[in-house]
Amino acid sequence: MKNGTSLSKEQREALPASARAEAAAWVARLHSSDRTQEHESGFRRWIEADVAHAAAFKIATEAWELGGSIPANRSRG
Repeated sequence: MKNGTSLSKEQREALPASARAEAAAWVARLHSSDRTQEHESGFRRWIEADVAHAAAFKIATEAWELGGSIPANRSRG
């Protein structure tokens, strides 16, 4: 991951599935055209509630960024 904050495979796998799922939802909400101040406030509360949330969010953000670099018309062949 960026900034030298990569997690080992074991650390990633140790994150609760609920934190990973919530992080993915937050990434999508924060990138949405429907993003609101309430979303941002809720995100700040969520990320500050548990260190696992920040780690999960970093992973979800990296996945979002990687996904965005794949061309939409990429062949599956």
